[in-house]
Order: sequence, then C-alpha cells, then structure tokens
Amino acid sequence: MAGFSVSRYAPERSTWGKIVARDSVVRRLDWPLLGSAVALSFVGSLLIWSATRGRDSLTHGDPYYFLFRHVLNTGIGLALMIGTVWLGHRTLRGAVPFLYGISILLILAVLTPLGATVNGAHAWIIIGGGFSLQPSEFIKITIILGMAM
Repeated sequence: MAGFSVSRYAPERSTWGKIVARDSVVRRLDWPLLGSAVALSFVGSLLIWSATRGRDSLTHGDPYYFLFRHVLNTGIGLALMIGTVWLGHRTLRGAVPFLYGISILLILAVLTPLGATVNGAHAWIIIGGGFSLQPSEFIKITIILGMAM
C-alpha cells in the first residue's frame, strides 16, 4: 500500500542513548582528528602565553592579552566546527551561492570607507576590540566549498 507507514515499536531512547546510538553524529565524528586539534590548540596556547607573558611592551601590561585572543579565536573555531557538523555538507553545498554573494559584498566593502590599510595592504575591515577582518579569507573558503559541489 502506498503511503502506509508503521511507527517504530521500540522504546523511546534516553538522552545518553541518542548520543551513543549507531546513527548519531557523535559516533560519526573523527575523534583522533578532533583530539589532535584540541591538543595542538592547547599546546599553542601554552606557547603563546610563555612567549608573551613577560613582554609588557607587546601586551600593554596585561600578561594574558595574547593568550586571551588565542583562546577566543580557538573558541570561535570550535563553534564554527560544531555549526558545520550540525548543518551537514548538503546544507553547506546549497548555501554556496549565498555565501559567495556575501563574500563578494565584503570584498567590495573594503573599497568603501569601511576598508582600512594594515601593513600597506588596503584589504581589511576593522571590527573593533583589537580585531580586524580580511574578507579574502571568506572567499577562499567559499571557493573551496563551491569546488566541492
């Protein structure tokens, strides 16, 4: 019979059961790669802190300035990783034209008064709080996603 479906006659899974189920996202993650990335980020944090903690001329008197920036950037990267896993590759593939359009607009925004010159290159947008954005990095990721289509 077309259109007829039978509901599952299995008990409802607990939260832990959903996490460790055979078809869950957690089971499909590449744990050695994820562990290596976290370990390298941790070692990088230690190296940054040890190299800059005594350099008051670089850190403006705050020995944790560069460590905080590194940890914040690592957190942003982890959030982007979780978002990518959550969305899935099919959703990202469908969003490539939209992302490409936004990337082109950001590159054109560099030519407006929003653009800033950093180290002789007029290719940056200053966000504030010590952060700046280089839109060409986004177009690189978008091109890679587009080539993966």
